[in-house]
Amino acid sequence: MNILRKAALIAAATALAGVVNVSAGDAAVNDLDKVSGWIFDPAKSAQIKADESGAIEAKGQLIFYSRDFITIDPAKKYRLSGQFRSAPGTPADRFYFGFQPFDASQKPILPEMVGMVSGTETELAAPCKPADKTLKVVDASMWLTGNKYCIAFNIDPAGTDLPNRTLSSAGIKALKAAGSSYEVELDKPCGVSAAAGTKIRLHQTGSTFIYPAAEYAEVPAAWQEFAGVINPEAASGSPRDAWWKGTRICRIIILANYGQGTAGAALQAKNIKLEELDEKK
Repeated sequence: MNILRKAALIAAATALAGVVNVSAGDAAVNDLDKVSGWIFDPAKSAQIKADESGAIEAKGQLIFYSRDFITIDPAKKYRLSGQFRSAPGTPADRFYFGFQPFDASQKPILPEMVGMVSGTETELAAPCKPADKTLKVVDASMWLTGNKYCIAFNIDPAGTDLPNRTLSSAGIKALKAAGSSYEVELDKPCGVSAAAGTKIRLHQTGSTFIYPAAEYAEVPAAWQEFAGVINPEAASGSPRDAWWKGTRICRIIILANYGQGTAGAALQAKNIKLEELDEKK
């Protein structure tokens, strides 16, 4: 997933594009039937093209995002849909179809920023420095080890700190009771400076993007619609069918041929729409 995480940050750093609003029944996203309606790694521009029918074709492994940022109402439901197939005469691979979430300042929201692990709230028993790999915390009895975990700082037990961007490096190697506190050993230097008494909790990562419409789906030989509904904002976590906490803007994202690395695979996509659902739908 490191490649995907890097891609998320590259897209966020891209020069700001237009911002559009999606209202009930609307598919107000510009030029998704044209290459100009998408952004992607310029070094891979030869891998993507559009034909007269309005289909976008991506050859080989490619991540591409809608050019426009799309403002959303986190209290509402939306439906994302599109038609996909393998280009005639090419082998099938797999793909993802969903959203990259951003906050109101157009900063990307990554899963570890919202992935709070309930019941792990505690505080630092001693100060920590960015170079520290071992931290002393008051209570880590409910914590877990593994490379998907990290520490969130300056937390609010009610979750109002989400998305929390003050995070340690990823990977908790070991937990050890040490008298009246615990020692937390990280895989890498912490990367954060914080005082004793700072409130912290355990966080975990997940899928880099939100995939309500297709996640590791096999690309069909004939045109087929893939669609999914995304629900109002989740209180925490990184679900595939709800806006992550703090999402106010998004981009539509397609990860083409991200499965088996099949030589010669080419994904075609058309009729991509994002619609706000009214109460009757």
